[in-house]
Amino acid sequence: MTHPPRYYCPFFEIPKSSPAIKTLGLWFGLLVFFFSPDIVHAEFLDRLELLNLLRQGHYDRLEQILTRQERLYQAKKIPEEHVEAAYFAFANSAADLEVRLNEWVQKPGKSGTAYLARGMYFWNIGWKTRGFDYATETPNERIQCMKEYFSFGWQDLLMATRQKPKSGIPYAFIISIAMSLGDRNGVNHYTQKGLDADPRSFVVRWKHLWSLTPWWSGLSTKDSIEASQTFLENETMPRLKDNPALRPLLGFPNFIRAEMFKRNDQREQAIPYYEATLRHGQYYYYTFRLGQNLFFLDQDVKALHAFTTSLKERPQVADVYDYRARALANLDRLEEALRDQTHAIALDSLDPGNLRRYAWRLHQLHHVEEAEQALTQALTYGSYDHAVLGNLGRLYLADWHDPEKALPYLKKAVWLKPDKDWYQLHYGWALSTLKDCQAVDAFQHYKTTCWISGSCNPEQLEWAKKTSQRMIWKEGCWREHPTLKLLGRLVKWLPKL
Repeated sequence: MTHPPRYYCPFFEIPKSSPAIKTLGLWFGLLVFFFSPDIVHAEFLDRLELLNLLRQGHYDRLEQILTRQERLYQAKKIPEEHVEAAYFAFANSAADLEVRLNEWVQKPGKSGTAYLARGMYFWNIGWKTRGFDYATETPNERIQCMKEYFSFGWQDLLMATRQKPKSGIPYAFIISIAMSLGDRNGVNHYTQKGLDADPRSFVVRWKHLWSLTPWWSGLSTKDSIEASQTFLENETMPRLKDNPALRPLLGFPNFIRAEMFKRNDQREQAIPYYEATLRHGQYYYYTFRLGQNLFFLDQDVKALHAFTTSLKERPQVADVYDYRARALANLDRLEEALRDQTHAIALDSLDPGNLRRYAWRLHQLHHVEEAEQALTQALTYGSYDHAVLGNLGRLYLADWHDPEKALPYLKKAVWLKPDKDWYQLHYGWALSTLKDCQAVDAFQHYKTTCWISGSCNPEQLEWAKKTSQRMIWKEGCWREHPTLKLLGRLVKWLPKL
């Protein structure tokens, strides 16, 4: 089975004339592979080396390596997490991978390994096109693109279940897709099929528990915790003797409590619950979320330690590198932050968030052209990502002094996120530079949104006020201002009265 080329969704087109943009992801991978001090791990397979084999077309070698990893798990010599982590190598949005994965799938033999690898690829891109905003804040265009990619991933993952009848991993990612589509019956159905295929599976249980969280299930916090405890009692505790690696799952009810405190902006109260979660057993994701919480509490040293610990528990995780880079940047360790951001991009080359933050690191180091390239590449899957659009517009406006080029990006960012005050401010700036009277409305929206969010900057407010006045009285915008237009009509008709 082959798939049509990407670009069925309305993404921005990357300028094909730029070899720097075309090869950016590949160079990231090569740089990290050759210069990272912690790139080779004794227990986990090296994801970048697996990608290197894929790019070179060594499909038989990949088949051998991944099949051997699965056999080691079945022989109880390694945890299932090591198998899942190996397949996560293909959850990489690099533009050159799809062709290679298609070639691998088309080889004679109907390889379940190849289908699982490509299924992971499309699963990941589905999430990239959707983004991670709440559903109510996600444009329908992004949802539709997600569904297209998920449909491809679903087909591949189903093929993998037929070729790998004893593996729970393809079922786990089908559960993830069903969850994202709000298909509760599908989640329950494929959870049972996954546990039938592999009664010891950690990842099937993890994906099912994740689907029970309040933000995905729609349950109250209390009901979500009760549902997770029931699932653990029925489907996990009886298996602990056979698979002790399941023990960290017992911390999931406390994980829900911690996450709900965090989501309600009660981050200090969340910390003891994260710590209680980890007492059941170390798991990289728990440690990562603890680090995130500490990061947003401005406890950067503690957050840095948590992120480093998480990477020891499970190496080569793009999101963890991304957040560690942010903590390092807050500590003014900019070169180290740039290195970690480079790691993150090598592991997921077109992730809009990673590229946007990489661009910010470059900008901090005054590499403006490279920052522009990274943001332009982020548009591949971030053409409806307001943060990518807003940052690219700001770069064109503030650094390149090109309001005409900045305007369409800022306009779209404002449309997607009208309550973001700095988008309104920069949109007004671009319009006023072009002597467009819509700037007056943009500055008024800026004043309103910053007042609501409590983030008004007095100097920016004063500048916006003076610029609005100049636009109204010196650029003739009073003619388009509703109140002043009405006054003008009254003045015009007064002599006739």
